[in-house]
Amino acid sequence: MRIMKTNLFVLLFIVVAASPAWLGGSQASNPVERQQSVRVITCGKAHFLVLDTLYMFPEAVESVVAFGDSSQVGGNFIFLLDPEAEQRAVLAPDPGVEEILAHRPDYVVLKSYLSNGLGRQLEDLNVSVLYVDLESPDQFRQDIAAIGKLFGNSERAEALNRFFDESLRTVQRIGEAIPESEKPNTLLLYYGARSGTASFNVPPRQWLQTSLVQWAGGRPVWFEAAAASGWQQIGFEQIAAWNPDYILLVSYHTPVDEVKATLLSDPKWLELEAVRRGNLLAFPADYLSWDQPDPRWILGLQWLVGKLHPGLGATAELEKKVVEFYSFVYGLSAQRIEEAILPMIRGDYP
Repeated sequence: MRIMKTNLFVLLFIVVAASPAWLGGSQASNPVERQQSVRVITCGKAHFLVLDTLYMFPEAVESVVAFGDSSQVGGNFIFLLDPEAEQRAVLAPDPGVEEILAHRPDYVVLKSYLSNGLGRQLEDLNVSVLYVDLESPDQFRQDIAAIGKLFGNSERAEALNRFFDESLRTVQRIGEAIPESEKPNTLLLYYGARSGTASFNVPPRQWLQTSLVQWAGGRPVWFEAAAASGWQQIGFEQIAAWNPDYILLVSYHTPVDEVKATLLSDPKWLELEAVRRGNLLAFPADYLSWDQPDPRWILGLQWLVGKLHPGLGATAELEKKVVEFYSFVYGLSAQRIEEAILPMIRGDYP
């Protein structure tokens, strides 16, 4: 009997907590422009990409009430941005609806891949969910506009979209001017390690990482083989068969410099054309790697075009672009950037 009463209490809690009167919003994925502060939660496996995007808006400091911790090697970036962030609730990596509802959100912001799982569960309880994708410039632009409406700051959204559009177009013009015959064969590899076993993976052709190589004037050698919907594991034999001019190494859970050093100590890797030419490049990272669908992708693109085409890209001006990015996108002072961002950058920077 005690168990039945407990279960009834939990059910009532969920129903009441999810009621529109408490949440104050609709289920629509495109929120109506707001003029007052909203309570926002983000969670899920890739929530830190969403969290960094939310914090491009100053309203996030007052609105974000709970989030997950970062699983990547750089730690949680918003602790630098928000002096009160450490006092906010940190959710489990895959929280249940009860844990989310306990924080009384007006909106839960999720990566779109969660729409058929956690998102649907929340929507069934009449919780307002905003889905973001972030995987292409068009999607990124739409997601920024939707977040601007959520926070009641479409003017900031428009300014951010102009910043990213102009920065992207500057690099695209360089890439488009390069003849196909002069585009280097390029391989982007994600290094992962589970239970002590290393693996190398390539992204699907529709993901941002593939687009970065193309925009920067490279030829992604894995393009035809990348028909999967997620990271696809490959062996060294395939890497050697492609034998690209450049290998771009990314690592999210192990410092990328350590991974590169390990590969350079392996005799079989030393036989690869890219390694012999000094073109095994560790993709830069600070709190997060610059290759991901996170606002830092524009820095990764600006870095990459300078590496693939040293005579055309502005590698020498990269630090200036980093300062410009963190100043405009996150409102950090030049002194704060110099003290807290620049010393953190890993990889082959600049």
